[in-house]
Amino acid sequence: MRTILGLGIAALMIGAAWWLWPEEDAALAMNIEQVETPVSSTENGKMAKEKNIASNWISPNLTYDNYESEYGDLPPSLIGTTIPFRLEVNDRGELIVSSHLRRFFDYFLTTVGEEPMETILARIKEMLTFYLPETAVPRAIEILHQYYELKSAEIDLEKQLSDDYLATEQRPSHAEMKRLLRDLRASNMDAEAYTAFFGKENMLDDYAIRRLEIQGDESLTDNERHTALIAIEEHLPEADREHKRVERTQIQALEAVAQGRRDGASDAEIFEIRTQAFGAEAAQRFAEADQRQATWDSRVSAYRAERREILASEGIAEEDKAYEIDQLRQGHFQDSERKRIPVIDKMKDIQGKR
Repeated sequence: MRTILGLGIAALMIGAAWWLWPEEDAALAMNIEQVETPVSSTENGKMAKEKNIASNWISPNLTYDNYESEYGDLPPSLIGTTIPFRLEVNDRGELIVSSHLRRFFDYFLTTVGEEPMETILARIKEMLTFYLPETAVPRAIEILHQYYELKSAEIDLEKQLSDDYLATEQRPSHAEMKRLLRDLRASNMDAEAYTAFFGKENMLDDYAIRRLEIQGDESLTDNERHTALIAIEEHLPEADREHKRVERTQIQALEAVAQGRRDGASDAEIFEIRTQAFGAEAAQRFAEADQRQATWDSRVSAYRAERREILASEGIAEEDKAYEIDQLRQGHFQDSERKRIPVIDKMKDIQGKR
């Protein structure tokens, strides 16, 4: 069954694949409410630290090495890692629901198969109960319940799609898979948690699908396609919009520099184009790189001219020509540079024959 899913269905079940393991599928059928919420300290003294209160709460710096739990050390796959307990609360001690909570859950859930699901969930509850202010704990555990149920539902959907494929040999399209998964998530999590966990992912998915549609629309002119691609960037998260804008500005600047070179623009004009796009410091670095490249090109040209004279010489055996060219390379270039010269010679010789 999983071989079939590997053809395309499982790849789209984001976050579900690592929940599948041969011997413990039945564990997902358990009721998460059966997992006892631990108290903030244990009989053996581990984790017996003073609990932060809401007014001065900050997330602790936790790693595999300093992690303590009544459930023992973390599984070996997490050795050397930092526990992403970067949760936040407001000034009233209420949990701020964000993608950090999902990353925290996923950190533990990736160990499915290394230890029982009951232990994994108990570890998560133990940390939430001990480290968060008491006012934030119920909401965090409520969302853990929702997320657990979602992962169980994702596995059910994956199995259903696999069965459908065996019966019909048809798979849903990429867009349809995204819709199914999105509907499943929205129906298993409340609006606040759903948006915090999957809001950015949904925007990026929508952008990617729409971008493919625009690029494949043959009815659009190049200018219309360019305008449409820029327009859909407005639906991206702010940081991604800014990244796209900077990227586009840089590409336009590089194209303007190339065109300027072809039109005979001066170094000062090229410097100004780069300054407008990248800033003065970056423009200066580009200029210095241009100078280094020009110096290198001049050295290669001088070497190539002397090499041509050797190759054109009559009455000299081929092995003698090869020796003279090797001596020429040693005279023109340092050891690290000489490694590049045979490749340059080969490429330029091919270009010269065209």
